[in-house]
Amino acid sequence: MELARKFQSSTFYDHVGKFFRSDWYLLLLATLTIFPFTLGKYFVGLWIVGIVTCIAMILSEDILPSFAGFLFAAMTVFEMHGASQEEILSGAWLAIPVAISFVFHMIFYRKKSYKPGKAFRCQIAVAIAITLAGVGITTAEQYFALPTLYFCCFLGFGMLGMFVVLDMYTPQKPEYIANYFAKTMMFIGFTVILMWLGAIIQEIPHMDDGFEIPIRQWKNNVGNLMLIAVPATLYYGTKSRHSWLCLLYATVELVAILFSKSRGATMVAIALAPFELVAYFILLKNNAQRWRNGILLAGFATILLIVLLVNDMYVLRYLHNLLQVHQGEARWALFREGIKNFVEYPIFGAGLGYRNDEVYPLKAMSIFWYHSTPIQILGSMGLLGAICYGYQLVVRLKLLARRNAFHIFMLFAFIGFEGYSCVNTGDFAPLPFGVLIVLIFVLCDKASRAPTETTD
Repeated sequence: MELARKFQSSTFYDHVGKFFRSDWYLLLLATLTIFPFTLGKYFVGLWIVGIVTCIAMILSEDILPSFAGFLFAAMTVFEMHGASQEEILSGAWLAIPVAISFVFHMIFYRKKSYKPGKAFRCQIAVAIAITLAGVGITTAEQYFALPTLYFCCFLGFGMLGMFVVLDMYTPQKPEYIANYFAKTMMFIGFTVILMWLGAIIQEIPHMDDGFEIPIRQWKNNVGNLMLIAVPATLYYGTKSRHSWLCLLYATVELVAILFSKSRGATMVAIALAPFELVAYFILLKNNAQRWRNGILLAGFATILLIVLLVNDMYVLRYLHNLLQVHQGEARWALFREGIKNFVEYPIFGAGLGYRNDEVYPLKAMSIFWYHSTPIQILGSMGLLGAICYGYQLVVRLKLLARRNAFHIFMLFAFIGFEGYSCVNTGDFAPLPFGVLIVLIFVLCDKASRAPTETTD
């Protein structure tokens, strides 16, 4: 403890802390993510960003720079969907330096005491539901299979452990943590936009029949991130002197969602955008900002209308085709399977180890995703899951019930994420999405309290 205090009072620590809290650090993470990703060197990017994250964990008590590194590290391997278990485990060696850095952080910056945040108890309830999922139905072989163990751990008591670490090492500085998180998501959005531009450039030589937006498997992953990035950007705009730039950037992020070919994310983004914009204009500091932003928004709408007319309504036809829902889609079979499992196993569900290859053949390191959070809870955990996750939902909504800009825009982020998760796997992909949502509620809890002095 004494050594830690001396180090934290040093000039070196002060300079390092300023760097990790700066936009330059976030830009570095974005750069180290996008270049290896574009070149197809996914594990190279993972290792580079992972090592930078380890350095942040060692040199900063504040956990937010390390968490930012974690988010970017996760993005480096988005293209690895469907990778074999051997490929996945070959990148798992990074866990060794990460574990060493984490243990160092916990020892060197150890806390004298810990008072759990308001979401702690509901996180315990969810961990219990995850652990007991499928009791009496799941066999030992299914339960102790590597994919099931991974998801049980990281969705259950592992997620509880991550909650405690995030809660313990996030400084009690409401304005700082809100702004840092918003800027992190803005740089995440910037990286996603570059990922899509890279994908389009790579496909242009193969577009013999005219321009066509490419499809990438990671469209759903980045859809989750962008549904959080847009309200985070608008929140930052309400605090910035250059609010019009934030509005313009949020609009570009929204366009990136619309042209990502992620149907669920597009539906949710279109539904939420008007409400987010109304909240944004209400929360701007003064009428001068509202006029400037209003003129910008009107100009953008005019340009969009011109583009629609010039391109023979290509955009509207694109959205119409994208948003079509067909009765024969695979998701309907998954929904029916989840409901059937709940009816057959109403108390504890069919468990996370359940599989039915006739309905959904599992890929390496995956569970039977019903592609809907409510159905996943009922089908995998039964009534126990419904009660525990319902309790968590009530607690989370109470945490968001604050009349300030950060909580309002995080409410939009939460609604967007959960709305999309009704037709996707979001909540049951623990890394990075599950822990990202946990962080949001740690921040909302801390942002509603008075600031205290911290060492970083």
